[in-house]
Amino acid sequence: MDFELPKNYWIERDPKGNKVEPEKLKKNIIDFLENHNVMALATACGDIVRNTPVEYRYKDGALYFLSEGGQKFNGLEVNKNVCCAIFDQMSKGICRGLQITGIAEIIEPDNPEYIDFFKFRKISPKYFEKRVPYPIPLVKINIKCFDHFDWAYARSKHHLRQHLDV
Repeated sequence: MDFELPKNYWIERDPKGNKVEPEKLKKNIIDFLENHNVMALATACGDIVRNTPVEYRYKDGALYFLSEGGQKFNGLEVNKNVCCAIFDQMSKGICRGLQITGIAEIIEPDNPEYIDFFKFRKISPKYFEKRVPYPIPLVKINIKCFDHFDWAYARSKHHLRQHLDV
């Protein structure tokens, strides 16, 4: 197979599409993020590739999630680049989704941001002490860009896929 054509499909097509005004697109994306709370997190390290559903929160322009552990940490330890996907179930031919490219960062318990997140979630770090023998890891995704796919854009004569760099 010649991979060049499919690899470049969106790269070549996007500039030709009708773009949503950036502030409106950003609002649409934030609304989408705030109305969902589960994403698929993709991490990779050598031959270890994971795609894990995690419960997230969008806060201050970043995504945060708590995780007891798992194979995703193989990737997070050596490759901070991640990709996340959030999507609706397809219904009546309508599809909506958001792909996020970012850089993962582990927030340590001595960082004020760690405690701030627990306050934001209205839970105590002590809640996890019975389940995890170490402080539960808080992962922050610093967002680089969004790719928002929404069939509703077509109704307003816009391209179905909209890209936004952060």
